Amino acid sequence: MHTLTDDALPSLFQLTSAAFPTGAFSPSYGLETSVQAGRGHDVATFGEWLEVHLCYSAGPTDGAAVALVQRAATAGE
Repeated sequence: MHTLTDDALPSLFQLTSAAFPTGAFSPSYGLETSVQAGRGHDVATFGEWLEVHLCYSAGPTDGAAVALVQRAATAGE
């Protein structure tokens, strides 16, 4: 368990918070880069980007976590 006095807490904030320079870009998962490079310019290209992101990034990671939490909650754990 981390407390406000732990050295690890600022590092956690840096990795996860948009308030920190390294965290500000990470929530987009590269969407800004795709748009700036001209690969994302309309609803269709956004849909393609989103499909790839959900299938190969969010699905295997966040999706797996959500499924495990849902399974545990259903089992009363």
